[in-house]
Amino acid sequence: MNNFHNTIRLQGEKLQHQIQKCKNQEEAVLLIFKKHSKNKDKFTASEIFTILNINSPITSIRRAISNLKHAQKLHKLNETKKGIYGMPEHYYKLV
Repeated sequence: MNNFHNTIRLQGEKLQHQIQKCKNQEEAVLLIFKKHSKNKDKFTASEIFTILNINSPITSIRRAISNLKHAQKLHKLNETKKGIYGMPEHYYKLV
């Protein structure tokens, strides 16, 4: 799975740093799903973003969720909820 989508053509150490950073974000997102699955079994990107409270754009959280979905660790539900920017967001849950 490609953790970092290198659209800005980074190379060397800078590229490796971004790949690791994205991998860490995916692990953090997956941990939220696992840690909170007993109390709440589904989350939107905005909810994960709020829980993590990190200094990253929400698009990074969306990328992490998308990568986890493609890795078959998360399942996208048909159910949606209004997100932090007022647009509908899909719920995801652990596979």
